[in-house]
Amino acid sequence: MQPTAPWPRTVLFDKKSFLCKTELDLESTFNDFQTILDLGGRSLFTFPIIQGGKVLGAVNLTGGEGAYDEDTVGTIDGLAQMALDAFRQYEGRQDQRSSEQLELATIHAKSQL
Repeated sequence: MQPTAPWPRTVLFDKKSFLCKTELDLESTFNDFQTILDLGGRSLFTFPIIQGGKVLGAVNLTGGEGAYDEDTVGTIDGLAQMALDAFRQYEGRQDQRSSEQLELATIHAKSQL
């Protein structure tokens, strides 16, 4: 998929949600649309995860044909903030764990002297 294609342009550059309502939308958007169909996806909604003005990633939700429409975009977009909050909490736990491991390694090294 080219960076100027609708999905990356909308999600990664414009930092907005992207919606495919039907199989035809999927086919016209994704080169690997058959894989999405094989996995049961008939519609797709993507929202970017943004922090500090940068897109960290994107979340894709698939569903049956017509599962997502413009009316649900605002509601589902709220998930992006929840996902970012969860990521920050996970990141904080990882930082804490690394700090504790470093402290234990330091204590162990000193005990070997």
